[in-house]
Amino acid sequence: MLPFVKLTAAGNDFILVDARDPLPASPAELARRLCPRQVALGADGLLVIDEGPEVSHYEPDGSRTFCLNGVRAAAAWWVASGQSERGRELSMLCEEELCEVHVDCSQLEFEVSVGVPRPLDLEVRSVTLPQGVMVHGVFVDVGNPQFVVVLETSEQLDDPHLMQRGRAIRWATAFPEGTNVAFVAPQGGNEWRVRSYERGVEGETLSCGTGVLAAACALVETPSLVLVGGQGGSRDPLTLRFEVESGETQRVCFPEGPESPQLWATGPVRILARGELWSCENR
Repeated sequence: MLPFVKLTAAGNDFILVDARDPLPASPAELARRLCPRQVALGADGLLVIDEGPEVSHYEPDGSRTFCLNGVRAAAAWWVASGQSERGRELSMLCEEELCEVHVDCSQLEFEVSVGVPRPLDLEVRSVTLPQGVMVHGVFVDVGNPQFVVVLETSEQLDDPHLMQRGRAIRWATAFPEGTNVAFVAPQGGNEWRVRSYERGVEGETLSCGTGVLAAACALVETPSLVLVGGQGGSRDPLTLRFEVESGETQRVCFPEGPESPQLWATGPVRILARGELWSCENR
């Protein structure tokens, strides 16, 4: 039997296991066995936590990626279980990225902020899809690849074929290693709405922390995109709010204005359940 914790970060749900005790299989194999819905426990990803604390995130296909919502969820559990020597402040390592984390908690509901460096790789791209369809967007490396497509209206996000377009972009030849896709649309002021297609999951997730972060950076840093309330050269704090598909809100703060070298990404986390998993042994 394998002890587990089930968590959700704004609708992005995870299974968390503690690698300080021996695991019955490799983390990649566990992810492939445990994450499929209907036939297993089901989750968007597997979190494996170890000393440090260090968290590793595995997609349902077993691939390992940086996951901002995963860092939030693991940090909330680490604090809730009384293992943080600094109380609600901690440093957490994920995919060689050391993140400063602040956890606000009320019983089993948390608001978790993660400090991340400003992404260095950002590029405006036009991607050609089958049948000659051209999609314009911004490619951002935020620890994993994100292609941000800015739509004119929030209503366009309700297109029933939007995730089919996301899948086509994810597999486009322009991205040899694949990419996540974030579709973002304005809701007025610095309020935005976003939907995410996630590689590894190979479908929509109700929330993607790195997708929200990439969208914020694309909106602030790309001259061809208009951001209400953000002006280059200003050092006043700038916060963008994103409604994700779960209905929850995630925020990205540029504490020193659009040129901030470090950003703070904030979102909700809930601890849902804990228990023991059966039949996880290698076969």
